[in-house]
Amino acid sequence: MRRLLRRYPRKLFLLGLVWASLLAFSLAPAASAAPKAVPLGPAPAPVHIDLNSLDAWVRPGFSIEWAYYVPDPKDKAWTRIPAKPGDRPLIYRDLPLEGGTRRGRFAVGPAPADTFCVIFAFEASPELLASSSGTGLLLGDIGKNWDVYLNGAVIQHEVRLGKGGIIETERAVHGALVDIDRRYLKEGTNVLAFSISGDRQDYRTGLFSRGPYLIAPYVDLLKAKSEYIDLMLIGIYFFFGLYHIILFGIRPANRQYLYYGLGTLFLAFYLFSRSFLVYSIILDTALIRSMELASLFIFFPLFIAFFDESNRSKVSLFTRLFSAYSLLVALVSPFIWGELILKLWQTTLPVFVVYLLVFDFI
Repeated sequence: MRRLLRRYPRKLFLLGLVWASLLAFSLAPAASAAPKAVPLGPAPAPVHIDLNSLDAWVRPGFSIEWAYYVPDPKDKAWTRIPAKPGDRPLIYRDLPLEGGTRRGRFAVGPAPADTFCVIFAFEASPELLASSSGTGLLLGDIGKNWDVYLNGAVIQHEVRLGKGGIIETERAVHGALVDIDRRYLKEGTNVLAFSISGDRQDYRTGLFSRGPYLIAPYVDLLKAKSEYIDLMLIGIYFFFGLYHIILFGIRPANRQYLYYGLGTLFLAFYLFSRSFLVYSIILDTALIRSMELASLFIFFPLFIAFFDESNRSKVSLFTRLFSAYSLLVALVSPFIWGELILKLWQTTLPVFVVYLLVFDFI
């Protein structure tokens, strides 16, 4: 450590270590395909209803008649998915359902959306009905197009199908909050139905994360979606990146400022693409997915280039090749084989981490 501090500027080296720590912390949620669940504090059971704690009934297709009644257990057309509190994704491709279009992993281009139905039966207590803030439905993750029905009445419409049944606007939403009209909520047994459409091979077709999937007083769900601290950190990253780009403009010879500034900006874009707020700003979630993947693939090579430039005063050939590879997958992944390319990139990432540790830190 002393040899490194004598060889390289102390402030620059410490700056890199701080950024590496922030990078490692920020990358943690990206390890899983689905975004992390939203924590919600404890509450009385009659007021907060966890859909994961209820049996789910699923079948291919959708008909409005199904949204009025609890499925008959003897009806072979329905498949019962047992309750699993706190952790039960309902992804179309993983469900034991017949029919639907099964495209290959390397299929390119849009295809007509497949639809399946999910039904929950829940008991609404007088305490829930008497909530002064109203009642809401929080969906941790749902896509790619979907409608929600309560006792046969549509309470949220997010189906955007164009000509030939192809999705026109993707709506794979993280942290969707639905306001439940009290006119359709009754004391006792209620039927909550989902019509979900999308590519059967895409993991985002369905209720595709661990949760939460909750019915609760609206104000409680708003608190669960609070992300003020996260947004503050994203803002800090953004302006910190701009600051270092301005420093590079003042001192063009210090190219490490450019790599550091651009890398921090792309890190801010990546984190913002995983926030709740972005879904209120950008309607087509395919654009959000593109921003997330492109930012993820690009900011890590910039991180390595920063250390190369700081320690060697030049960017190595290895880093240049890695940057070209990452830029290529960033351009391609939003359009073809996005999930497969993401897994491939994650598989090869340890090679570049080892390079960073061996040739830049040691």
